Amino acid sequence: MSELSILEIQYADESIDVDEHAERIYAILKECGYGREALNDLRDAFTDGEAELGGRAETLLYITEEIAKLVPDIKFSARGTGEEFRDTWVREFEDGMAMFAAGPWNYKD
Repeated sequence: MSELSILEIQYADESIDVDEHAERIYAILKECGYGREALNDLRDAFTDGEAELGGRAETLLYITEEIAKLVPDIKFSARGTGEEFRDTWVREFEDGMAMFAAGPWNYKD
């Protein structure tokens, strides 16, 4: 994956323990073409609030949406930004679903 994206996470209260859900999260990552090392990057994002990952922001959006479904009791916000200016999205998750959604905005080919 040649592009670089930044994933940012903010919590309302309780945080997500990536290690507790590592195998299920790894299955999502594998589906998107990532290896096990991407778990470390996600752990950084969900623990420290930010991490850089390879791939498009849209792929990080999908991964984040799937993680939200794994932990519906945790309310959090996520923002992904890619290399292109419009390759950006924001989501607020509650009950495993996006309660607020904006982006990504794509360029016409």
